[in-house]
Amino acid sequence: MNNRHLSFLCCLLPSAALAACGADAQQSPFAMGGTPGAGATGVGGAVAPTGGGGVAPTGTAGAFTQGAGGNALQAGAGGSIVSAAGGPSDGTGGTIVTGTGGAGPGVGGAATGAGGASMVAGTEYTFTTGHFSVPPGTEVYKCQDFTNPFGKDIGVVQEVTTLTPGSHHMFAFVLPNGQLTLQGNLVDCPGGGVEFHDYLTTSGTPLATTTYPANTGRIFTSGNGVRLNVHLINTDSAPKDAFVVFKVTYVEPAGLTNKVASIFLNQVAVTVPPGTSTSSKTYTLSQDINLMGDASHMHKRGVHFVASTNTGQTLYDGTEWQEPQQKSFNPPLHLAAGTKITWACTYNNDTGQTLTFGESAANNEMCIFPGEFYNSTGTQISYQAVF
Repeated sequence: MNNRHLSFLCCLLPSAALAACGADAQQSPFAMGGTPGAGATGVGGAVAPTGGGGVAPTGTAGAFTQGAGGNALQAGAGGSIVSAAGGPSDGTGGTIVTGTGGAGPGVGGAATGAGGASMVAGTEYTFTTGHFSVPPGTEVYKCQDFTNPFGKDIGVVQEVTTLTPGSHHMFAFVLPNGQLTLQGNLVDCPGGGVEFHDYLTTSGTPLATTTYPANTGRIFTSGNGVRLNVHLINTDSAPKDAFVVFKVTYVEPAGLTNKVASIFLNQVAVTVPPGTSTSSKTYTLSQDINLMGDASHMHKRGVHFVASTNTGQTLYDGTEWQEPQQKSFNPPLHLAAGTKITWACTYNNDTGQTLTFGESAANNEMCIFPGEFYNSTGTQISYQAVF
């Protein structure tokens, strides 16, 4: 659930109480691909590569759909989630491991994104939002909708996102075309950004690339469109220009053997009293999965995140709330149906007040375990989420 100042994620909220948040990182939360090459972000959102192979992504983001609340196994809203686990770059001219399969370019490699050809075979399409000026010392949730431009089902095999530096996170939510009403420019998100839907990708870094292994991808159906949702926190003394560019590379879905979905384990009832405390929750898998990658998501008072199984496997262990590194499994980690996943967050609350779940990284807290997986049946699978 490459990632991306958003180091991972974001947060998903239930019904009218959920919000999406994240922290910047070097690649989007579950990116099967590595980070793009060095580039400078212009005022208009385009990225100008500065290295021999700098990546200039031009992607957009989106949003996610929440069920009635409580623990839930939800069927995807016609689309699949994009993200997977990738490896780090090995230097200025090195390659980037992209999960179980191919390699991505380093600073000295070939360009991908707006300035060059995609590193995977397929057809490219770019969603680009309008721009919105964010005053200094404020944080905003802005959204823009796009009805389906493909006219058919597609299989997404690569995604590249470009965000305003300082963006806390972005989502490329999947919603039925008939429900997309925020078209034309970035506007305030419904409910102040407190929404949750199935999604194609999520990111917490200005530049992120997600590339899937051969024969693996996310299904995006013709009846659904995209809502790009961005959360930007402007800590500077000058206004910032909020925008999202989201580029997908796609193929005919019939050729995809492995259909990707997301696992998103949340704690919307988390309560953080003053001082040091730990909050944990356990979820039981309803089906066999092959976990490709995962990450953590906490807010400012989070100091330690651990996710593990009842069989003794550590799925994630980290201390960073602002730029948590995503973790990849190569080969994917097989977890059998019935496996219990426990994820726990330890906090140091220095505010003198009890904090609760919410979208503000400064005034609320979260404890979220996102990941990406596929099964071995070759059929489309549902995402698994718990709130």
